[in-house]
Amino acid sequence: MLFLKPRILDFAITNYCNLSCPFCSQSTPIDKSRSFVALSELAHYAAVFRRSHAGKTVSISGGEPTLHPHFAELCLHLPIWFPRAARFDMVSNGSRLVAHRQLVIDIFDYVEVAHYVGRNDADVAAVEAARMPNVEVRRKYEFKNLQDTRIYPNREKRFLHHRCLLTRSQKVVGDRIYPCCAAYGVCLRRGIPVEHFSTVVSDGWEQRLDLIPLDDLCRRCHVDVSAQMGLMAIRVKLNELRSRRKHKAS
Repeated sequence: MLFLKPRILDFAITNYCNLSCPFCSQSTPIDKSRSFVALSELAHYAAVFRRSHAGKTVSISGGEPTLHPHFAELCLHLPIWFPRAARFDMVSNGSRLVAHRQLVIDIFDYVEVAHYVGRNDADVAAVEAARMPNVEVRRKYEFKNLQDTRIYPNREKRFLHHRCLLTRSQKVVGDRIYPCCAAYGVCLRRGIPVEHFSTVVSDGWEQRLDLIPLDDLCRRCHVDVSAQMGLMAIRVKLNELRSRRKHKAS
């Protein structure tokens, strides 16, 4: 049983990204298939999650989500697919974000734009110039505030999944759901069959996911559970406060 009940459904709507960051937590440079989730598939997954009352927060990510060929249509459908969601979030590197400025403002409560210094400077500069009130740019530097995906900081630890704040988010990639937002990337990077630590998105997914023993996966994860807790707790609380303020203002 999870210690922290998941609050976020994170949909990787594509595995394609226009960057190739060596420390990508989703292992996007490793996955070369360049696939995009069809809107009909997302509508089906949304129906499954509605029946299980999952997704207080719905997030889209990738890859780079703005590169999805039907990005605008997909965003407009989010409130229809998830009418009970309290908020919608997105993680992006800023590509094509300005082209969808009003859509991004109207649909999303919070958008994190990751500035990988030296890699997407021009896109981030355009985002900052566009002054979107729900967008936060977070600068990330290798070996500083980007986790080194080659390391194993949790090898000697126990009960990791019960203590990790990443378990607040469950990631949907293709037709499978993973127990946290890092699990898919860890499986790809460590050469672990994804079937070992995920389940198909269908009725009963929560019970099946809850039965998977996860400590072995967590010991192979690059995210240091001890180091991340305080900072992530603060970020989670700030994001919740931002969402409340936006809803009050509207």
